[in-house]
This record gives sequence, C-alpha cells and structure tokens, in this order.
Amino acid sequence: GQGALAIVSRKDDFDTISMLKKIEDADSRLEIEAERSLSDFVDSGCRFPIGAYAKSNGNQMTLSVSAFSVDGKKSLFVKKSGNKNDPLSLGKSVGKELRERGVNDLAINWRKKVEEWNKQ
Repeated sequence: GQGALAIVSRKDDFDTISMLKKIEDADSRLEIEAERSLSDFVDSGCRFPIGAYAKSNGNQMTLSVSAFSVDGKKSLFVKKSGNKNDPLSLGKSVGKELRERGVNDLAINWRKKVEEWNKQ
C-alpha cells in the first residue's frame, strides 16, 4: 500500500475519471484493499508499526503480515492465501488470526512506549 499512488478527482469530472481508469492497475487496487482491511481487525494506527504485503498471482493473492514488540523480543507473522477477488475476506482472516495471537497487546505496548518517548 505504501508504494501506491492515490489520485482524487471530482465525481462529476468524467474526463479525468475516464483517463485514470485507463492507468489503474486492478491487481494493485485489490492488494491495497487486502492490506488496508487489516485495520478493521488490528488496532494499528500510526503509533504501531505493522508490516503488510499482499501479492497477486493468477487468481490467488497472498497476504503476509508481521508485527513486533517494542523490544523486538516477540514477533508475530501470518501468511495466508485466498481468492484475489475477495481481498477483504483475506484481510479479515489474517486480522482475526493476528488478534487471536495477541497483536492488540503489542499495539497497546507500542502506544504506551511512544507516549513515554514523546514526554522525554
């Protein structure tokens, strides 16, 4: 998602919308949707670094996600594949597994540490 470019136009600017549709990469859009769907299940925000990488291959998509504790002693890694045309389900599946494995505890500790660093 971080390497993707988003362009916004007025919804009544049909010439621009038509031009942009010609250069849109459908796989990239689906990959971004899978990566971003994690935020519904993982309380990441801007104070908890979490790595997510989705890659399409044919009709399949693989979503790899990693998260680490503040001290680096604990890490979580989940990698799952699913239908590339259903990126939200793939993100949901990965997000649920991360939640079950304690990712939100890592997020809470990150936020506490960032607040502590900001007070210094």
